[in-house]
Amino acid sequence: MATTTIQVKDYTAMRLRKIMERTNAASYDEAISRLIETRHKKSMAGVLGGGKKWTTEEILRGLRDKVDRV
Repeated sequence: MATTTIQVKDYTAMRLRKIMERTNAASYDEAISRLIETRHKKSMAGVLGGGKKWTTEEILRGLRDKVDRV
């Protein structure tokens, strides 16, 4: 496998070392790959709604004011 050298600032290298420690990565390459993978994961936004588009009336239907509470 071919390798290359990249130049980064000291602060960036320190942050990458911390990421390596937190993720138990064996190398900088592995740490960077994990960063890329987590960055491209699909958003979970809306998963609880089942993908349904809710209208304002549907959202507000289940809400009650203090006056309505029993």
